[in-house]
Amino acid sequence: MSPEEKKERRKASDKVYRESHREEHKAYMKAYQKAYREDRREELDAYNKAYREANKEKTKAYREDHKEEKKAYLKGYLEANKEEINAQKKAYREDHKEEIIARVNAWQDANPEKMKAHRKAYRAKHKDLIKIYEKTYYEANKLQVQAYREDHKEEKKAYNSEYYETRKEERKTYQTAWRKSNKDKIRAYNSARNKRKYGLVKPRTRERDNHTCQICGKAWTNGPALSVHHINYDDTDNRMENLITVCVTCHAKTTFGNRDEWQAYFNFKGVKAI
Repeated sequence: MSPEEKKERRKASDKVYRESHREEHKAYMKAYQKAYREDRREELDAYNKAYREANKEKTKAYREDHKEEKKAYLKGYLEANKEEINAQKKAYREDHKEEIIARVNAWQDANPEKMKAHRKAYRAKHKDLIKIYEKTYYEANKLQVQAYREDHKEEKKAYNSEYYETRKEERKTYQTAWRKSNKDKIRAYNSARNKRKYGLVKPRTRERDNHTCQICGKAWTNGPALSVHHINYDDTDNRMENLITVCVTCHAKTTFGNRDEWQAYFNFKGVKAI
């Protein structure tokens, strides 16, 4: 047999051997590479870091060119090794539980604004789910929840007080904007509430006073309706003799001014709540 024939025969034999031991060889190489990387992790990390620093533009351009390719590869790899990766993640979380919790808490403390935005977005996205969960939990643990609320009543009160105090301006801005954009809704609500509360007392009071402010003498034409003021400042006392017609400006004066002086003024005018 000539040397060339021997060479060809060896090649064919090697090919057959490789084909028959492909999976075994692949597993061996995988284990070998993993062990190699584990043994020289710090050295490899330092080398990669130095290389990236020295070839920043080149690395950036390469990543940009192979972006889609890398994405497709990672997706395929994750799909093919889903169970193995999940098992590794679970094992890692179990082994490093305390470390992970400490790291997460440290990050949350360092990024309060990001956490706030994240929580807000999460609640908005899962609003219905959270409502169902809260309702279910409350039904299952009704007595515990009530006991907890009772025990932490003062604590919650203090927290709410501090919360509203720190967000005073923010709330004020929000309320002003809301009122401006919901004028019709507020007007309808106030009208319905007044009807329930006062019935025909207010219209009769205005009619009695000829739709004229009893302080400045302004008459109502087509502007905002005149207000009705409680002389003794008791909103539940809706007797006709305790009510007087005033314009919006004068009503603000009587509401926020010196109440004793205004009561004395009405007494002087001959209007007195009995």
